[in-house]
Amino acid sequence: MVGIDLEVLPSSSALVERATEFFVQQIAARPSRLDPFLIALSGGRISQQFFETLALKLHASSAALETLHFFWADERCVPPQDPECNFAMAKSKLFDPLGISQTQIHRIESELPPDQAVANAVADLCRIAPKTHLGQPVIDLLILGMGEDEHTASLFPNESKAAQESPAIYR
Repeated sequence: MVGIDLEVLPSSSALVERATEFFVQQIAARPSRLDPFLIALSGGRISQQFFETLALKLHASSAALETLHFFWADERCVPPQDPECNFAMAKSKLFDPLGISQTQIHRIESELPPDQAVANAVADLCRIAPKTHLGQPVIDLLILGMGEDEHTASLFPNESKAAQESPAIYR
């Protein structure tokens, strides 16, 4: 089992600073700058501050951004232009300022019925991601927040059995 490094930070701004620093370190430490580096993002209360700070740090770094591919750990079922859409926030605060190509952005098509959006997202991920020996796609860096109610990526404590069995929620 891999050990866990737990860092307790005094504020949300300290968390954003540490998380963006870690993000840039992971990109710099990747084994190959030629292979795709897959990142999954989520939304949440501090995502705007996180995306803005990350854009500044990546812009100032010498990180090669061309091989980064962005996916989502979760998304709200709203149109992509909706202010509540996690993709919309990332687009305006991270992708547009950095000039990230549309070919590197793999959003969940939240305007579609959930089952279709999930099927499309899984197919897109599987097309690009390397696989484990069991055929599971591998994401290099997963950025998740945690809500005050202890939820993360639309996964809530004590979720109903019906929700747990829904492929649109648990995949």
